[in-house]
Amino acid sequence: MGKPANQPAEIKPASPPKVEPAAGPPVEMDRLDDLTDKNENSLRELVEMYIKQTDGQFEQLQKAITANQPAEVRRVAHSCAGSSSTLGMMRLGQLMRALEKRAPRAG
Repeated sequence: MGKPANQPAEIKPASPPKVEPAAGPPVEMDRLDDLTDKNENSLRELVEMYIKQTDGQFEQLQKAITANQPAEVRRVAHSCAGSSSTLGMMRLGQLMRALEKRAPRAG
């Protein structure tokens, strides 16, 4: 007997997704310099804000995975990938895109 149609697909543990190594450095400092006009205080504020936001997203991801909520995993991973890529955190952006694609869709 199958699952009721309204239940999400179960998130199953699997081997980590294969992600190609980033072509460049894990952090593109030029992008951060552009965003902050090379101002050390602005850079510090931006990085602290990013770390706080990303830490919260990691907590959300952990809860969504534990609660078997693939739609929430995709949503949070997508958001984290976007902010990471925007700020030049390319490696983390790649990993979050892979996680976003890996979370099963209902249906």
